[in-house]
Amino acid sequence: MTTAARPTSDLLRELAELRAQVATLREMEAERGRAWQALRESEARYRSLYNDTPVMLHSIDDEARLVAVNDHWLRVMGYERAEVLGRPVTDFHTEDSRIRAVEGIVRLRNGDLRRDVEYRMIKRDGEVIDVLLSATAERDAAGKIHHSLAVLTDITDRRRAEEALRCSENRLAGILRSATDAIVLVDGAGTIQLFNEAAERVFGCSAAEACGGPMARFLSADFHTTLQGCLRAFLETGAPRSLFAPGELTANRANGEVFPVEATISGVDGAEPGLCTLILRDINERKRAEEEIRRLRLEQVYLREEIAAERNVGEFVGASPALRRILTHIQTVAPSDSTVLITGETGTGKELVARAIHQASRRRNAPMVTVNCAALSAGLIESEMFGHERGAFTGAIARTVGRFELGDGGTIFLDEVGELTLEVQAKLLRVLQEGQFERVGSARAVTTDVRVIAATNRDLGKAVDEGRFRADLFYRLNVFPIHVPPLRERPEDITLLAKYFTAKYAAQAGKRIETCSAKALRALATYPWPGNIRELQNVIERAVLLSSSPELELGDWLHRPGGSPSASRIPRLDELQRTHILKVLELTGWRVGGERGAARVLGLKPTTLRARMDKLRISRPDPRGSNIS
Repeated sequence: MTTAARPTSDLLRELAELRAQVATLREMEAERGRAWQALRESEARYRSLYNDTPVMLHSIDDEARLVAVNDHWLRVMGYERAEVLGRPVTDFHTEDSRIRAVEGIVRLRNGDLRRDVEYRMIKRDGEVIDVLLSATAERDAAGKIHHSLAVLTDITDRRRAEEALRCSENRLAGILRSATDAIVLVDGAGTIQLFNEAAERVFGCSAAEACGGPMARFLSADFHTTLQGCLRAFLETGAPRSLFAPGELTANRANGEVFPVEATISGVDGAEPGLCTLILRDINERKRAEEEIRRLRLEQVYLREEIAAERNVGEFVGASPALRRILTHIQTVAPSDSTVLITGETGTGKELVARAIHQASRRRNAPMVTVNCAALSAGLIESEMFGHERGAFTGAIARTVGRFELGDGGTIFLDEVGELTLEVQAKLLRVLQEGQFERVGSARAVTTDVRVIAATNRDLGKAVDEGRFRADLFYRLNVFPIHVPPLRERPEDITLLAKYFTAKYAAQAGKRIETCSAKALRALATYPWPGNIRELQNVIERAVLLSSSPELELGDWLHRPGGSPSASRIPRLDELQRTHILKVLELTGWRVGGERGAARVLGLKPTTLRARMDKLRISRPDPRGSNIS
């Protein structure tokens, strides 16, 4: 049948089918167009994100050549994109940084991700900047690296800020040295030529108002007479002389207040005749300023301790199970604000444990304030801890901030807390319960947010029984007890500590000490170390200073002069019992009774062993790390 002879209905049906196919093709074309548009928009968004991000980004190929840099990279480095693409990335590093950059690229290709590595790069204008780089490698399906992406942060301003901080500290030291001295320069007629900031504070008068006026307005009659005599002597002889009057003269503030001063009057060498300098010190102001300086120095000490702690936290040297338990407890309790009581003999490192807890806590950016309760007298401890108001007692000429206020937001470490008087214990209990206290001489409550870590080398439980320590305070402090065992109970740590201290002090002394003789190690291992780690540290430091060869020479430093070496090596009976019982309990899996229990091994009744464990304060460690025996 020819086309012309086909029925019209067939032709119409075929025409409808063609139209449907055309519509489908058009829809497919539209869908493909939308897909391409979405792809272009996604690519544009990625390109915008890459270019507009406020950190430096660059990508390098497998030959370490730059294949992409973002706009921020170009702005910081001062280049155009065409000037850098295709160039080795090391072209933009300083000479000393270039070698490390090559090593870093090699390590990156070997799968070692680079995190926060510092490099020095050269901008187009020659300026050198410090950057912090983190990089990752991108691999294809075959595992071959096709490019690496690096994120760089310009830390030049931070470096400059650190240097500015050091300069600021030096300037602050100068201010602190001269803050109490008013310096006034007067000419032969007694007219003020110079009036420093301290003089403005002392006399209550601005330099603009004082300069050009007579110095006599600020001096008593006797002081003015003395000054006139000095000026005449300087004019007549032409030679500089000095007069010091320690607290014998008085001066007048601008408001008419009279106050005692210490004064030094000196002629100015090489200046016009009669020109002299008055250095005046308000005695009352000096006392107030000294108190303020003491507070600032305390804060400076705490900040320095925090900086030292950031370097020293982690210097737990040893491999004994006891040390590992302590580290576990530190990690457990640090994130909380729970009160911690650290017990142990003198020199075992209780403060190091306290600092490790602080540095691992959320309060690590605030200071850790230390109070040595044994070093302060009973009359001063309350004032030192809680502060005092002006006039609270003789010599209290100004309000003083206590340690609990200085530590607000941070941690306060009460070393040797067992030495506190019962009166101060009551105030400390209120701080733990309510977070409030009163300064000495004040009835107003001061609120503080501080975490308390306490330490003692005493048996506080026994002190409670004897009435020397409050039971309620003991329970408040003993929320999370950590016991630091003496060095003689962790002999496996002695050799490691000795090697650590040897390397440390040899480096400080500029010596090369490579070994420690077997005889010396045996002597260290058998010595009972009554002073614990502190004594070991001092012995090693002395030995390093005296050693003249690459081998550490101990000498006879382990023998106490005037004492009995053999007696010093004999531990107490309760210490031997505690150590032996602990070893047997560990061997029996802390099983007390039964055929395989520790009581049978020791030849004791289970009830007798439990009573002895209570007396020696032996308790089974919680597997979750909630206490330590």
